[in-house]
Amino acid sequence: MTPDWYPKADALPGILADIARLVGVPVALRFAETFGGQRVYVPRPRALDKGHAFVRGLGLRAARHLAEQFQGEYLKVPNARVELHALACRRLWLEGHSVNDICRITHLTRSRVQRHVAGLPRGEAAPAAEVVDHCPACGRRHRRLKPDSAVETDERQMAFPWGDTRRPTPDA
Repeated sequence: MTPDWYPKADALPGILADIARLVGVPVALRFAETFGGQRVYVPRPRALDKGHAFVRGLGLRAARHLAEQFQGEYLKVPNARVELHALACRRLWLEGHSVNDICRITHLTRSRVQRHVAGLPRGEAAPAAEVVDHCPACGRRHRRLKPDSAVETDERQMAFPWGDTRRPTPDA
């Protein structure tokens, strides 16, 4: 069974939707990865063996099933780039990678990655946050904050004498 964040069979473009209904969405996406953007001849099921390109791209069982349905036809296979990118982003997000890491790995824009992973919980394998002793914005060193349980007052706030209502006299 495929996870619920996989694309649905009807959402796939062109012949991939038919293939997904026959042999499943993961096989259809693998078909798009292997043969996307090409025109592919589907051989007869008897012509398939382990060395055939069709079998290497899909596996023997799925290739035979597709060959039974589409034998002798030429299929124009869409590349399904959007679906494959979405799948890669979601997989990396669930592994615990940050949006910036996913952008670097997939070469997609930040907004595109955020759209692909919207609504998905981040993976449990998320790396622990690094303790940085300098500010990434200004480059200066700053005091480290204590954990919330140990902090009674916020040391970063300025100390104003709110209880003291006396105003300093100009000659004092």
